[in-house]
Amino acid sequence: MIIIFSLMIDQFSPSVKMSTYLLAIAVLDNFSKVRKMTKHTEKPVEINLFAPSDSIKDQTEYGLDTAVRALEYFEDYFNIPFSLQKTDLIALDDFAEGAMENWGLITFRDAMLLYHPQRSTEKTKETVALVICHEFAHQWFGNLVTMEWWQDLWLNEGFANFMEYLCVDNLFPEWHVVHDFFIENFLQSMLQDGFRSSHAVSTEVSDPAQIGSIFDAISYQKGASIIQMLRGLSGKDAFRTALQKYLKKFEFSNAKGEDLWRIIQNHVTLSTSISVMDVAEAWTTQIGYPLIQVELIDDGSTMLIKDQVRFLFLEEERYDNHTEQWPIPVQYQTNKQSQLKLTWLEPDAKDVKVSIGPKADWVLANSDSLGYYRVLYSTELYKEFTRQLDVNHTVIGTVDRGAILNDAFSFMRSGHLSADIVMDLIQYVEDGKEADRIPWVVIITHLKSIESLLGDSELLDMFQRYERSLMLNIYEKVGWSRPESHVNRLLQTDLIAHSCKLQLSDCSRQAQQRFHQWLKDKTSIFVDIQPFVIEEGIRHGTATDWERVYREYLSTTNPAQRFLLLIALAATEDVTLINRFMTMCLDPKIVRPNVLPRALGVLMQNKVASQHAWRFFRMNYDEIEQLYGGATTLLGSLIKSIIENFNTEFDLKQVQEFFEGKDLGASHSRVDQAIEMIKLNIQWRKLNERPLQQWLKKWAIKRKFDS
Repeated sequence: MIIIFSLMIDQFSPSVKMSTYLLAIAVLDNFSKVRKMTKHTEKPVEINLFAPSDSIKDQTEYGLDTAVRALEYFEDYFNIPFSLQKTDLIALDDFAEGAMENWGLITFRDAMLLYHPQRSTEKTKETVALVICHEFAHQWFGNLVTMEWWQDLWLNEGFANFMEYLCVDNLFPEWHVVHDFFIENFLQSMLQDGFRSSHAVSTEVSDPAQIGSIFDAISYQKGASIIQMLRGLSGKDAFRTALQKYLKKFEFSNAKGEDLWRIIQNHVTLSTSISVMDVAEAWTTQIGYPLIQVELIDDGSTMLIKDQVRFLFLEEERYDNHTEQWPIPVQYQTNKQSQLKLTWLEPDAKDVKVSIGPKADWVLANSDSLGYYRVLYSTELYKEFTRQLDVNHTVIGTVDRGAILNDAFSFMRSGHLSADIVMDLIQYVEDGKEADRIPWVVIITHLKSIESLLGDSELLDMFQRYERSLMLNIYEKVGWSRPESHVNRLLQTDLIAHSCKLQLSDCSRQAQQRFHQWLKDKTSIFVDIQPFVIEEGIRHGTATDWERVYREYLSTTNPAQRFLLLIALAATEDVTLINRFMTMCLDPKIVRPNVLPRALGVLMQNKVASQHAWRFFRMNYDEIEQLYGGATTLLGSLIKSIIENFNTEFDLKQVQEFFEGKDLGASHSRVDQAIEMIKLNIQWRKLNERPLQQWLKKWAIKRKFDS
């Protein structure tokens, strides 16, 4: 550092050859740092973590240690030394994205980097690890080798999204995050990708707004899912070798998707008629994904795959003369043959018959969710799955149970499957024996979605009664004591949170009791149950209770705790406090713009607050738009979180009229997606509300409830 006439000049070493978008410069005031060196890299690499001085105490050790281990993991995996002598990580309290992989200075939203052992939840711990691994994967995929143009953004983001799970699974194998890959990648991307408004993974872009709009679930989660499919087909070792050769060949330069496929193809043979290039091109350049229909014939000895068609949620968006066709890998197993086998459904093939060995009661296509598509089974097969789940659900793997259930709920939305088949499928969880998180996350996600659609229906009360019946045994089983394992802590959080939202009497009572303990002593209850304990306390508490939580929100220096408290404040059913919450959301000093979409999205789930929030948003739209500008998609995320659960023609007309003529910039696609979701919600009610009511009446009679 040189000081001339009271000006300070910093001199830096020459950078490596790099893309300009990877440059970051930080001028920090009142920040502190901690430092660590790697030990298992070709040469020691210095890693520094910078955070505000009032936040750094007790919150940096985990993030810094994970960063060191992630860098060591990727250098070994890719067999290419890290390119720099040091890299810095910086925690920022107001940052639009989750993190950014700038070479030498990786920027993070503070909640994605800082972790406090006593004040951060188990889910936060996992998220921090995934985000750190994601950014370090970019140091090779994105920084060392950069996509040639933004149409191949997914080469950066899809790979980083996929590699983060391999990294965390290596660092924390007891977490089983490879199972989480299904719910965090397939579920989200297949929802967005089931509409006409979707785009191809590799898509032409020509201006900044277009580029900004493709930083979405298609580039990230679908891209990662396709990479997982190719790795599964190639084999782990061959895939890793191909990645190493690709990175070495194109280091410090640009590459296209086909450059990678060509190298993988040199190391892999998929089948006699289908190449890696065929698979990669079909799945990255075509919009959407296929639906295949499967049934058993010949007395259970043959699997019949009827044909393929692009899956679309909305009936109005489907047409007969579709041209999309994919080479589809069908990995399958049966109740008589658990060993996985693979066959292909080639483009334009119809009525493909596959001999499956011993006569089976059921066949499971797309085992382990290898392929990115949905499977619609025959009515007879769904009945067999229902029987199997009732007798012994563990015969079907945890990810496969999640996939069957998720596809079934999605087909209920699209009109491909009747409500009674879907509701029969999930009945098996009522006995409380389903102890795996993946199926429960799928079930709870879809039950909450259905509940939101029934908000103004006379059916809501009966449906919630049914939900409470499903949850009661597993709620009593998991209890309120802190579980030992990471996975069981996440499961407990999911189950008790939903039970309390349903106002299961014991859950609400226990939560309120613990809330008052927490008000007296913030360490009296463990952090994983604090979100729904404080939320339930706010829901049933007084204005004084709200004020005390609000003061805690303002004073805490832990970003995860701050977010937890903000979300809890949105649970109030006091209209005065709802208005106060909304007003403080417009003050960026109180609520950072990067968390505003989530805050107002949660408020929309509060039945007392939802109409107030929609009115407030429209009244203050100009101020909110100015807060975000047109360069990011945060405005679109905010709009989507507010309107996507609307479900009547009246709501749809209001939304269309309000946004007509508005310049939404990079957020335009998010609003289009939300409007399609409203149309899907309207379709769901038209197709399913009455059949669901009939099923629930039968269920109530069976259990001798008053209907």
